[in-house]
Amino acid sequence: MELAICWFTAIILSSQLRVTQAAPPTITGLPTTLYVGELENIAGQERFLYTYTISDQDKDAFTCVNTITASPNAAAGDEFNIRKDSSTGEWKLYLTAAGAASLDTTTAGTLITSYANVIQCTDAGGAVTQSYTVTVSVVPGELLTLPNVEGTGNSITLDALATTKTTLLKTLTASSQGGNLVNYTLVSNPSFSPEFFKIDSSTGQITANRDLKYLDSSTPTVYLTVKAHDTVDLIDVYKTQIVNLNNQNTVPRIVNLDPTVSDAQLESLAVGTVLFTLTIEDPDTTNTHSYRVSCTPPDGDNSFTIDANGNVILSQALDYESITFYTCDFYVDDSISEGGPFTYELTVQDANESPTFADNMYYASTSEASAGSVSFDPGFSCTDQDAGDSATLTYGFHPANNSQRFAINSAGVMTFKEDYDVDNSNMPSPVILTVYCIDDGGTTGVMKTGSSQVTVTISDTNDNTPTFASTAYTIGVSSSQTAGSQIGAVTATDADSGTNADLSCSGTSSSAYSAYYTVGADCKIYLSKTPDFASGTTVTYVTRAVDKGNPAKTGTTTVDIIYQDDTTTTTTTAATTTAYNFFDHGENIAMFVLTLLMGLALLGALLYCCLRMCCGGGGMGGMCSNMCDCRQQNRARRGRYPPRQVTPDSKVPATVPGPTAYSSAEDYRATTSAHTDYWTANAIWRLATFHRATDSLTRRPSAGIFPLTLFICILNSTSWRIHASATISSWILPLTLTSP
Repeated sequence: MELAICWFTAIILSSQLRVTQAAPPTITGLPTTLYVGELENIAGQERFLYTYTISDQDKDAFTCVNTITASPNAAAGDEFNIRKDSSTGEWKLYLTAAGAASLDTTTAGTLITSYANVIQCTDAGGAVTQSYTVTVSVVPGELLTLPNVEGTGNSITLDALATTKTTLLKTLTASSQGGNLVNYTLVSNPSFSPEFFKIDSSTGQITANRDLKYLDSSTPTVYLTVKAHDTVDLIDVYKTQIVNLNNQNTVPRIVNLDPTVSDAQLESLAVGTVLFTLTIEDPDTTNTHSYRVSCTPPDGDNSFTIDANGNVILSQALDYESITFYTCDFYVDDSISEGGPFTYELTVQDANESPTFADNMYYASTSEASAGSVSFDPGFSCTDQDAGDSATLTYGFHPANNSQRFAINSAGVMTFKEDYDVDNSNMPSPVILTVYCIDDGGTTGVMKTGSSQVTVTISDTNDNTPTFASTAYTIGVSSSQTAGSQIGAVTATDADSGTNADLSCSGTSSSAYSAYYTVGADCKIYLSKTPDFASGTTVTYVTRAVDKGNPAKTGTTTVDIIYQDDTTTTTTTAATTTAYNFFDHGENIAMFVLTLLMGLALLGALLYCCLRMCCGGGGMGGMCSNMCDCRQQNRARRGRYPPRQVTPDSKVPATVPGPTAYSSAEDYRATTSAHTDYWTANAIWRLATFHRATDSLTRRPSAGIFPLTLFICILNSTSWRIHASATISSWILPLTLTSP
């Protein structure tokens, strides 16, 4: 049992060891054979032959060793060496100075044609590479040299700003002992793209491949590894050409973005905000600079701009819901060289954004109604870009323009907050309201609002019944009015508006005389035909006013029409009628004015007659003369005219009884009621009595009484009948002609 446990443990440990074993370094790109000339025996000079390409996937440090074997089976010395270049970290193979001096095709009489160099590398974990072999073949009697490259005296010094493309820098002169053709290649350290230097493969001419003003002053020296290749014997010689540069341009640098800068901004950051200002480092103070930016995603190229002063400005609104991260590379150019990229990283943070309406104006229509009894939906569309905010939006109205009369729920459906009535412009229609939707503040807690407008048109509802000014009307009609004339009117109103307030009247009556009157649609009452029934007859109409609403509504009242025959005096009992006003009729006003003018004329005539009778030469004498004496009471008056004698008219009917034949005015009126009215009879009787009394006193005929009597009769008459005037004349004339 214990043996089994130990065995199991060993398996686990071995598996763990296999898992954690380090990978050995690897060597790639090896040539199979290198060639050197037999005559390369220059004592004291080492020559570079080859650079190995070695890597370790575990990034472990490693060391390498070289084992040399001469062929055929000759003892090998230290002709070759492998070591790590301290500046580049590369492992290189060299022909040693001692080896070059001892290169010979024979050693102790034995012909040596090649050397096998076996290399192995071991990393820090103990992993060892497999063996790699490079064969170095010796070409008898051959030598390849490249004399004018290395050494202090062979370096090249250039004015960078003055050296332009295609400038010839140097011509190399490689030489083959056997006169073989030699080709040239060049490798720059550091390398550039494109390279600043090149060499003509056949002539060995080194020229500038670009204007050297673009070579940054940070690289004052460039090392050019030149290879001369014998195209026949395949011998390669490597030399390093040093190029020193003076008067170089310094490529500008954005120091505040070197190294990379990371930033974070809210998406609500205002467009036009300066994010930062580029700080440029350029010792060439006379240079002017320009800038460019390239962003990922490409939308950032439009989101950021750089002005002439290097201010980086937000030129397009950030949108967290679309892009949350930008990587932008900035470049600066001094008209000679462009420096960059210098990187700016921007993280966009979510901010609470204002909700927005899809339209600037919405419309809704409804009818007037009581509070909360109807609802209407204008179809508001309000959205919020912030995740989750659209589900928490609420609606409301900004105060103004009757907004207090409306309510709105969370779904944007409207209703009346109070009874809404547009009748007679009590409340306006249409109404334009400013509506808003507001979020819950999102992650910031700061609520945001979006606004739009809605036009609400409220139509009238036929909700009012027509009404009359009175519950009952009484209209009088006289026999003097003609058929077709208007005899009265009723007044009906409707509190609704528009067509709902348009009214039409009609009337019906159960009376046998209903055909004599008509209630017009204009609510006026007309006489259809001349009445031929008894005075005092009343016809009652039920009058209706109907509006044009849907459904229509009707108001009613009653109208009593009373017929009065003007030619018959009829005693009637008092009834509820409309008071008669004399001046309501145009013909009465004309008659009144005419009567007034006639009265004034008669009054003037009466005064004239009195003056003639009293102040003439005769007449009543004593009393009148005293009244008319304008100078002195007792002074004798000069007569102008002789006394006038009046002879009674024999044609006056003596059989007509005078007023004085009656004991009172009532007796006289009762006898003469067919001819005159009460007031006229009363006036005539009193005047007659007065005439008789004065006659008995003065014993003179009272000739001036006639005009006075006629005037009083006119003033007391109410009918202006001709037969009344005749009666007056028949009684007054005998009185005026009576002699003592």
